[in-house]
Amino acid sequence: MGATDSNAGDDFHFWWTAGRALELVSPGTELELVTVEGLAVVDDPDEQYETVDVAEYLGGRDVASADRIVLSQLKYSTRHAETAWTAARLCQKRVKKAEGKVDSERSVIADLATVYTRLRDDHGDQALGKARISLVSNCPGDPLLLQSVRAAAQWTAGQTAPTRKTLKDALPPDQAAVIGMLAEATTSRLKTAEFCRFLQLLDLSTTGTMDRTALARAVKSGASVLTPGHGLDSANRLFDLVRQQALPGSTRGGVTTQDVLATLGVADLLDLYPAPSRLEPLQNPLPTVGAEAIAAAVTANISRLTVAHGDAGVGKTTAMRQIGDHLPVGSQVVLFDCYGAGEYLSPGGNGIPPDGSSPRS
Repeated sequence: MGATDSNAGDDFHFWWTAGRALELVSPGTELELVTVEGLAVVDDPDEQYETVDVAEYLGGRDVASADRIVLSQLKYSTRHAETAWTAARLCQKRVKKAEGKVDSERSVIADLATVYTRLRDDHGDQALGKARISLVSNCPGDPLLLQSVRAAAQWTAGQTAPTRKTLKDALPPDQAAVIGMLAEATTSRLKTAEFCRFLQLLDLSTTGTMDRTALARAVKSGASVLTPGHGLDSANRLFDLVRQQALPGSTRGGVTTQDVLATLGVADLLDLYPAPSRLEPLQNPLPTVGAEAIAAAVTANISRLTVAHGDAGVGKTTAMRQIGDHLPVGSQVVLFDCYGAGEYLSPGGNGIPPDGSSPRS
């Protein structure tokens, strides 16, 4: 691979990861940590996961505490972007030096299988139960390959003791041939039952993703929404945040929500998004007459603005939360909490910037 191709691959790697970093500040996200060039140092102290380009931790920041983990290998092609990932291409052997020795058994599928065995050996079966091993590439996945892996994963998930032979016998001939090729390429790394489970973890759905230019554009667009007027600068800083993680000497602590917020120049998620509603849940509320009356007024004056008012404590909020019960089927009710449980005037407490300027809405 030439320098130009290598640089393009690095760009793809970093822009893809910058996009995952933006997910860390997405409302309701479960993503807590994104690492580059291996797992988090607590899970990979000896840097043994060389084929994991990006690891995503959801629900926790290490393998033990996370609910799910996604371990991805990234492959980018500048010259053959339209060449599909077939079983033959996944299994194609290539010569690569490892620790001063020539390893001629390397292939993409073998590398992904190695991730499986290393995760199993280091962290046990429980880790496998929460893991996904993914191939991310701008090259598309061959439909037959995708169909075959998906069908094999579905069949093996319902079996107590699947084997390569019973799996191949259960599939149509064309799919069986694909799975047979993958099995042959990983036979030195996976026993028959492990190969069947490996297929359940294997995810090829992120093949055929955007090229590096489109990825960069998407990150810049996302950063522009979060930091109006500073989108390009924010995107470039996110790119550099990720790049720093891949440099020699990195602590490999990974990228967290706080890292992204600091990179974007904000202190809290409330500085990026509209303040959340602070309406308390209603526990078995009594029906209010006001809700029915308001709904009747709204339906009788579809094209006009309806204003409901009342003294403090009469139940205006409760009535508004019940009007959906009295509107025609298919109606949409959107509640906007402008009071914020009394925090609407607190600087920064409900989305109002400390300088007193208008909150984002």
